[in-house]
Amino acid sequence: MFKRIFGNLVLISFSLFIIGCANATSVIKTPVVGHKKFTSFTLEEENLGISVPKEKIDYFQKKLTEMFEKDNYKQGQGLKIKYSFRAYNEGNRFVRYMIGFGAGKGKMVINTKFYDATTGIKLGETDTEADVSMGLFGGSFDEALDKAAEEIYKFAKNNYMQ
Repeated sequence: MFKRIFGNLVLISFSLFIIGCANATSVIKTPVVGHKKFTSFTLEEENLGISVPKEKIDYFQKKLTEMFEKDNYKQGQGLKIKYSFRAYNEGNRFVRYMIGFGAGKGKMVINTKFYDATTGIKLGETDTEADVSMGLFGGSFDEALDKAAEEIYKFAKNNYMQ
């Protein structure tokens, strides 16, 4: 019995180590108001002076675009998604690798505003917080970007898309 429990704990620990541990949560800042549903979208980054590497911005935008296009939404004048990084710290991957369990944690906050692209009316606003705290060789911060993109996409799809 002890060997089985110990073996399962080792397997779970190893799985977390391999797959990483990235999380994302969204807070709705402006309630969703009544509106029409959209079949197209545009993405726009609003630079607020937070130091974010260009390749990370490009990666995030690519991931978010891929999620919409996978569900057959086209780019166009429908839902305008305007996002800005409010906080960005990749943490320390080496410390995550050596210590894990929160040490060296990377964290970011993305503010997202949703507009009707044709009228300019603001439809809603969220703050999405994402982090990475462990993973294979310390976990890639791209995992946090993936989770943030997924949270924003799910919110947009559930509230604004047909």
